Amino acid sequence: MRALLVEPSKLYQDMVGGVFAKHDIEVSCFTAGKAAIAALAVEQFDLICTAMYLPDMQALEFCLRLRGVEATRFKPILMLTSEENKEELNRAMLAGVTEIFSKNQLDHLSIFIGEFVQRSFRKNEQHGHILYIEDSPSVAEATKAQLISLGYKVDLFSSGEPAFEMFIKGRYDLVLTDIVLDGQMTGFTLIREIRKLPGRFGEVPILAISTFDDPQRKIEILNAGASDFLLKPPLEQELAVRVANLIINRQLLDKVQRQQEQLHELAMRDELTTLYNRHYLMEVSPKVFRQAYRQKFPVCMLVIDIDHFKKINDSHGHRVGDLVLTQVGKLLRHNCREEDLAARFGGEEFVLLLPYCNLADAQSKAEAIRREIEELKPNAIVVTASIGIATQPLDKPYSFELLFEAADKAVYRAKALGRNRVEVTAD
Repeated sequence: MRALLVEPSKLYQDMVGGVFAKHDIEVSCFTAGKAAIAALAVEQFDLICTAMYLPDMQALEFCLRLRGVEATRFKPILMLTSEENKEELNRAMLAGVTEIFSKNQLDHLSIFIGEFVQRSFRKNEQHGHILYIEDSPSVAEATKAQLISLGYKVDLFSSGEPAFEMFIKGRYDLVLTDIVLDGQMTGFTLIREIRKLPGRFGEVPILAISTFDDPQRKIEILNAGASDFLLKPPLEQELAVRVANLIINRQLLDKVQRQQEQLHELAMRDELTTLYNRHYLMEVSPKVFRQAYRQKFPVCMLVIDIDHFKKINDSHGHRVGDLVLTQVGKLLRHNCREEDLAARFGGEEFVLLLPYCNLADAQSKAEAIRREIEELKPNAIVVTASIGIATQPLDKPYSFELLFEAADKAVYRAKALGRNRVEVTAD
């Protein structure tokens, strides 16, 4: 990135140049306005920074001249000053200055530049999928070409009905829609229908674009659920900035939500075996039991307790004990259907919650698991397990606690009868 600095004082040139250098911005320094204007006519700069008082012209004139030229009309102009006169500062803003910084507080300038660099980096790397609805072919093709040149993927429709069908099927980062469209569905209707959808679908940013210029119409459009409004025809630069801001904010929010989901997933997993933990079981099992009672499908639970696990730890060490738990966890995971829930409940105890599984099938699965555990022989050690089974009655509501208590009693009976066996809870 490149910045142009207009500052009569060599000392401040060096100080401000150091701030730009800190953010890896190359600086071209000038002491007067006319020389800077001449440089701007032949070179490209991303940022312009000027002192309030220049030796050859008023800084306000300097700024007005930059805003009157296409190449610098939309470039950020920063002003450095020791001036505290509010009227003078207001005149500077009216002349086109983006932001004013005190020469005694260059740390504020540094913060602004750092944020500017980050925003520019995100826009240079911008990407996203846009659903664009516009009934004017000439406007649609020109706008679509601009968006594609900015790095976006664009799906274009002239009417709302097929656009809405495509929206439901796809995954879009932005909806850009006119209000007057071909077909029966208006832009208002399209916006409202999208906002009715659950989850991310209903939260996608919507940029409404229209020739309606009266305040009441704008308010109606925003009340319908539009995230932002743009008067038609828009300036190319304004469209680019509004689209980029909406998409960047949406993608940042998606990133935060994914991170939260990952953190939640980590909190619900047993670190050693990567199976779910008891907290996850307690969180999701009520839904399983409610569905089972409502739809009258069977649910069984297996409680699996590794036999003599304390002796394994005492005789072979905790490293081998962890190996045993890890391999048993892997075995249980491979024995699960998609709808089953396998969890390490604590210590050497595991739980399998089996929806849509009757007692006979649960017994068959339990016997298979018992045999496979006996065949594991981690670190050449014979490992066995006692397994208890309980099933949910179909004629009354049930809970995780009741089913676990019943299966756990069956585990104790298996241990009392010699271990390495499967027992079903007594009715």
